Amino acid sequence: MTACLLMALLTMVAMITDTLCQISIRSRWTDGKRAWRLRSHLLLLCAATLSATFTPRAEAGLHEGGEYDSLASFYNSTNGANWTNSSGWLSGDACGWLGITCDQDTNPDDNTSHVTDVFLTANNLSGSIPSLLGLTNLQTFNVGYNQLTGSIPSLAGMNYLVTFWANDNQLTGTIPALAGLTNLQVFSVGNNQLTGSIPTLAGLNLRGFGADSNQLTGEIPSLEGLTNLRGFSVFSNHLTGPIPALDGSPNLEFVGLSFNQLTGTIPSLSSLTHLQSFYVEHNQLTGPIPPLDGLVFLVYFFANSNQLTGSIPSLAGQKILQWFYVGANQLSGAVPSAPETLTGASLCPNLLDTTPQPTIDPTWNSLSYYPPWWAIPYSTNQCDDLFTDGFGDPIIH
Repeated sequence: MTACLLMALLTMVAMITDTLCQISIRSRWTDGKRAWRLRSHLLLLCAATLSATFTPRAEAGLHEGGEYDSLASFYNSTNGANWTNSSGWLSGDACGWLGITCDQDTNPDDNTSHVTDVFLTANNLSGSIPSLLGLTNLQTFNVGYNQLTGSIPSLAGMNYLVTFWANDNQLTGTIPALAGLTNLQVFSVGNNQLTGSIPTLAGLNLRGFGADSNQLTGEIPSLEGLTNLRGFSVFSNHLTGPIPALDGSPNLEFVGLSFNQLTGTIPSLSSLTHLQSFYVEHNQLTGPIPPLDGLVFLVYFFANSNQLTGSIPSLAGQKILQWFYVGANQLSGAVPSAPETLTGASLCPNLLDTTPQPTIDPTWNSLSYYPPWWAIPYSTNQCDDLFTDGFGDPIIH
């Protein structure tokens, strides 16, 4: 009966978490970079929570052996004596230590329990992460929001690993190879000081990947075949090269590539029917904005501060779009009708046709706060002074 009640409770928690995640992902956070990090980290956290396998607490215990020694090494290497809370550590059963979960064992007299989860987020950990290879059954490793330094240890051979979360520390070095970790679903190392390139993600079963706010270089690897990927966030790095094709990841909901040095065009988005947030601003992208038809869940679209050309695509099919920023490009042509759901937008500076459109302009005017939308009074606005009438003379308003 106890086991049944426990599983029922855990099921209820999972359902509530799912609801909160979906509500929060769609919430109206608008405070710049912090909003992107919050949304991307939340999506990864939701993926981690919803993908976790709840296991009852161990009965056999863990009092010695390789896994016990690995935990003791971790405690010493991360300055355990100064943790905010180190309840139970280095005394008695390791399965009862704060933040440690072991798998179920039906024989309480042996030492065959295995560590499945290390969860020590925001606990004042410092120092470096030692090798984790002794934790052969580890599924979840979460040490985010601490003060850890040094490099991320090798994860090779950690075949049960589902979630690796080390964001918001002071880690340096490169992201280790992830090849072969076929159970890995969430990998989050954002807001550190990591360098080098993003390793290949081919063959993985990722739901979320986050490496934003680091010093990563090189190109974004192929996302082909990552059919379960929901969130991919690498903004605020030094990444170069093109945006890879996204049609091989049809379940993407969050794409965060802003504040890099990406070139080339925005790939087709037509297959991303679950897409909610798309951030590619402050890069060096060229070519047109692709059609947005069919993206009925799109809420955030940021492509401003690039070198995009062509016209603004139709927004007629957008039912919940709230933020649409495409200013500081080289877009031309007439502006389309704005969805009634828009609460924030940027169209200027661009080379747009400012010929009055009585049925369309009022909505864009209300969004600009300085109507008409093409005459926002700041020095870099160019929507109303670079468009010409075909004879080389500027149109006077």
